[in-house]
Amino acid sequence: VLPGAAAMAEKQKEEEGQTPANPPPGVMQVSEDGSGHMNAHSKLRVKFNGKNLVVSLLMQEDDIAPLFDGAAWAGTQLWDAAIVAVTYVYKTYHEEISQGIKLIELGCGTGVPGMCCRTMGAEVLLTEQPSLVPLIQQNVDENFAGDAGIRVEVLSWDRERSKEVMKKNGTFDMILVCDCVFPPVYGDSWRPLADSVHVLLQGEALLEGDAAKAKMKGGRVAVFSVERRRGDKMEEFLSYVDALEPKIERTEVLTDDKITIYEMRMRKA
Repeated sequence: VLPGAAAMAEKQKEEEGQTPANPPPGVMQVSEDGSGHMNAHSKLRVKFNGKNLVVSLLMQEDDIAPLFDGAAWAGTQLWDAAIVAVTYVYKTYHEEISQGIKLIELGCGTGVPGMCCRTMGAEVLLTEQPSLVPLIQQNVDENFAGDAGIRVEVLSWDRERSKEVMKKNGTFDMILVCDCVFPPVYGDSWRPLADSVHVLLQGEALLEGDAAKAKMKGGRVAVFSVERRRGDKMEEFLSYVDALEPKIERTEVLTDDKITIYEMRMRKA
């Protein structure tokens, strides 16, 4: 069975008989680049918003690979929650993103959602744990060479590190999180993930000086997409988010048989 996006692409081919040359606006088209089997040298071809992306799933051969170990292995896949999130963000925020909002993606894995947001016009910062940053940088260099509007940095989740990212880069209008809560793979990292989202949502309130306020009409927003699985502890995660002070308002904006998307904003005083 092919994981994540590749399985979706195979299903699409079976149902339609062929892959459309150009997907509709806001729809991500994913296909395999190579033998048709996911292996240690696989790449994906992603078509989105008129851009053809070539996405490496593993490090270069002279790096340490494959990374088949827990969270690092998960970061080398393109999961369905990421595909659904990109379509939701396009349909909901394309006009605002095209004005050049600043977006940070947490736990970005191969970097596909953030790269798709760059094609819409966002200024993007892709963040991940140190072991995956070379893979993401490789993908950015291949698809956005010379583009200063998309960058890659290390961010291991916690409050202080998230503040440092804002001090260095300024505040962000949108925080994007795709499928980063699943304790069997990621352990209890959902707690520091929630803390990081909380810090980034507060933005200029935590920074000294004249930090830029969010450009979004509805205020700074976190878009949080997750595939529901047995043992995912999402209820514990959401309860933790609800208990944070100052309070976060969260809204379930999309749900189907397995993918749920939440929007999170700071509660207005």
